[in-house]
Amino acid sequence: MTGGDRPTVYDSVSTHLASCGDAELRALLDAAVPLGTGIGGRSARLDVSGTPVFAKQVPLTGRVRRLSP
Repeated sequence: MTGGDRPTVYDSVSTHLASCGDAELRALLDAAVPLGTGIGGRSARLDVSGTPVFAKQVPLTGRVRRLSP
């Protein structure tokens, strides 16, 4: 990918992720390739429309979970 392609790829990935519902996002994460686990959570590489994307899964605290609808 060249520097000029980067904004186009970002826009494509961003648009795709923004259009996903919770179930679709969960499916992407479930299909992701695990990269490791550290103090802050798990990391994985997922595929978004053919583009590899790094994802960090950070556990939520009980307090944050109670605030979620």
